[in-house]
Amino acid sequence: MLLADTMAVVFSVLGICLTFPAFWLLLYGLFPGMVLAAAEIAPKKRWLAFLIGLPIVVTITIAAGLASKLPEPIGGLFVIALISISLTLANLGLSGLVLELGRRLRNSGWQPESAKDMLTGSFVLVLSFVLPVVGWFFLLPLAITMGFGIFVRTLFKKKAKA
Repeated sequence: MLLADTMAVVFSVLGICLTFPAFWLLLYGLFPGMVLAAAEIAPKKRWLAFLIGLPIVVTITIAAGLASKLPEPIGGLFVIALISISLTLANLGLSGLVLELGRRLRNSGWQPESAKDMLTGSFVLVLSFVLPVVGWFFLLPLAITMGFGIFVRTLFKKKAKA
């Protein structure tokens, strides 16, 4: 492996480790009510979030596969839009899980309900994604699937309250 290959891998991993927490903080800043509602739902019945998210992930994967067969400009743009929007929604639900994780890991000296809770939880979760094989092929897909489930549960909870 050449130095350039090694540096490409290192900086790709570093980029992922920086962009996920930044994205979760952005979603927390843009949609604080949604993220706080997702943080309330996230610790309850995680298996239900996974079971709700699994058919969504399968449906999006099949839809992206079928759309990739469309003529090039339309199919490619549709796949990019579908994946971008769906991953944004999954990360919106996942940011609630990250916030709850950060709350549980909070040091007693920190202020409650701060962005530090989000940063702490996000760095713990992202560093678990970097774990070879288990993080790549188990934890990351599991987290994205749970993110979809938490997002859907949050939507239905908000509708039930209103």
